[in-house]
Amino acid sequence: MRPQLALFSGVTALLCALLLTFAAVAGAGLQQPTRASSIPDGATLPQASPSSALTDTFELLLPLIRLPAAPIPVKFGADFGNMITETAVISQDFALAAEMGTAWTRIELPWLKIEPNRGEYVWAPYDAVFARLRELGVKPLVLIHSIPEWASDPKDKGCGPITDWAAFEMFLNEAVDRYGDIATAWEFINEPDGFAPHPLGPTIGCWAPYPEQYAEQLARFYAFIKQRQPDGLVFFGGLAHDSWAKFDREFLANTLQSGAGPYFDGVSLHFYPINPVEFPTVADKVNKIRSILGRFLLWDKQIWITETSMWSNGPQGLEGQKNFVVQEQTRAFCAGVDTLFWFAIRQEPFDPPLQRWLINRQHQPDQGYLTYKAYAEQLAGATCQGRASNLPADVEAYRFKNAQGKTLYILWSNSGAQSIAFPATVQARVLDRDGGNKKIVSAVNGGVTLEIGALAQYVWID
Repeated sequence: MRPQLALFSGVTALLCALLLTFAAVAGAGLQQPTRASSIPDGATLPQASPSSALTDTFELLLPLIRLPAAPIPVKFGADFGNMITETAVISQDFALAAEMGTAWTRIELPWLKIEPNRGEYVWAPYDAVFARLRELGVKPLVLIHSIPEWASDPKDKGCGPITDWAAFEMFLNEAVDRYGDIATAWEFINEPDGFAPHPLGPTIGCWAPYPEQYAEQLARFYAFIKQRQPDGLVFFGGLAHDSWAKFDREFLANTLQSGAGPYFDGVSLHFYPINPVEFPTVADKVNKIRSILGRFLLWDKQIWITETSMWSNGPQGLEGQKNFVVQEQTRAFCAGVDTLFWFAIRQEPFDPPLQRWLINRQHQPDQGYLTYKAYAEQLAGATCQGRASNLPADVEAYRFKNAQGKTLYILWSNSGAQSIAFPATVQARVLDRDGGNKKIVSAVNGGVTLEIGALAQYVWID
């Protein structure tokens, strides 16, 4: 018998203790319990006056059921890193990324470059960036990082805590004044979980020795943004949460222990396929972050993957990158991630060790670009409904619904070809991983049967 497709919603109830206190009052007219031998026949029991009423207090622990938040439509983003101010990137590559399906771009505002000397601002390169985003209708996630030498401890080389908060607020105020019409999402520090200054410079944070200071300064950052933009989003800085020799495994927990919990709307997280033992998939890493947040009862925080990618010069070659586009991003969305940013989407000016770009130096689509574009087109406006159950363990099938209520399955087999039956009243429309080779399979007796393999397929149910 072929496996039948059913949907497991993935909804689990989180329980916590709710303390209820109530009083049982023995008032006037209530008969008191007695032993028969102690009361003479015909005796009248005294009535309790209000002032002498007996009060017993009880504690009852009841479960509090937390319902999951409504699914959020998937969103795609691009991250150009420090190439964002290059003229050709702004004029040509921003548009290519938007055509690929990215509605967001992660924009770095390195404080030390914009205000190298106290009170002297250099905004022109970034004015051009935001002007282009306005033209394209692309939303920015603004990343603040890199502290000037004059506003930080010299030993941290710009990657650690801020020592001149008044100057930082003036810088932030200028940024919101210039870009607040389009920028409504703000991220405080890139990879703050670093232990020490990084060879790549203060773009990578080194707040691991200072979780209390990060919690305190994140709270002040949050308060400032919310004062200027009450509906703006504030993100805990993009966590590497990996490569433990360089990054602190406990940084998120340590800052939450220091009181950071109320002062961010979401967590910015990075995922690369470099730790197959602990994080074989992006969902494993997302679930780990969720578990840390859950220890502090922070169940409603958004998670955005603000850096992820796969390289074409890995063991699986270009096919590995294309598979990653569909499979890992699907796993992420169905693990509750709201937005995914591909880094670095543009080929770097030097020869990078990891060939992960989707737009080359000649400003042309390259590598897995068309696979990504097809993926974004299929998922436009869709929300993940969960992973299908009642299937072999080596088959992954995820159900989405688009804005029109149409059902889409994205599925693949992790161990060879298999036949899977779908419920369908009319037909199924099937496309391959790259969005091509469309075929129609008519329903028979209320279902369709499809052959699936290692490459993901899109299956629209009619």
